[in-house]
Amino acid sequence: MQSLGPQELAYVEKVRQLLRRFGDRAAEDLQAALQSLRQTSHFNVEVPTESSRREWELIKVGVKRLSEWYTRFLAAQLDAFGVSVVRVGETVLARTDRLDDRADDLEARLAVLEQGLAKLEAGPEVERDGAAGTATAAPSRPAPRPKPAKPRRPSAN
Repeated sequence: MQSLGPQELAYVEKVRQLLRRFGDRAAEDLQAALQSLRQTSHFNVEVPTESSRREWELIKVGVKRLSEWYTRFLAAQLDAFGVSVVRVGETVLARTDRLDDRADDLEARLAVLEQGLAKLEAGPEVERDGAAGTATAAPSRPAPRPKPAKPRRPSAN
């Protein structure tokens, strides 16, 4: 395994910090986006009909009455769509939170495993005998036996 120099390690740490910051902000932004979507997902079909001129007001009222059934139908569909989108967003946010929690748990478990592996890779260590207070070497494994050489077959020449 290739070891990283100080510049590479500094770069890796900088990337990790940015990712942590982005991850925190992304969760907040998603929560804010869902709240905004909840607030704006209702469509109003009540069109203002007031006018300074009486004839224009009458025309606006007439057009509103003629098209009201159609716009209400469209607004109901858009409202239902908005509610569905909010539900999808809430589901994605909940799933993301669960995955973040699981990732944190796995990172903690990995750190423990890496510490154990580092101890194993360090080789035999000196352990203290608790009763006598003397240092004893940890038992080491016997060296593996070399494999016996395979006999060669005589050539047919």
